[in-house]
Amino acid sequence: MNKISADNKTAKLGELLVQLDLLDNDVQAAPPIYDSGNDLIAVKSDVFKAVQIKTEGLNSASWTVPDDRLYHILALVKLDANVFHSRIYYLEKSNALAMGLSSIRASLSAEYQMPGSKSLFETS
Repeated sequence: MNKISADNKTAKLGELLVQLDLLDNDVQAAPPIYDSGNDLIAVKSDVFKAVQIKTEGLNSASWTVPDDRLYHILALVKLDANVFHSRIYYLEKSNALAMGLSSIRASLSAEYQMPGSKSLFETS
């Protein structure tokens, strides 16, 4: 078996945690067959959204807010030593780009309540 790099393990854990969280909120999500830059395609009722996931490991600060990719939702994952205590934050792409990474970090450290995954899939 080939070795899994620490970066690949961190990224995959983030993707799986987001997928589980979405499923827990009645949103079906799966990775696309071909990796064109979207980590998950998520579906609830008749709402389809592309999800970009960025994951920070225990000792890393590697979140970015990609502006050169097509996606609807940015999911930021902060891994915990106990993976099931990890935190997930969801932002609409437009909000993430408007806020910028430093404002997002400040909001998270101030325990600002980011919208949960459910609110991002509500239909009007």
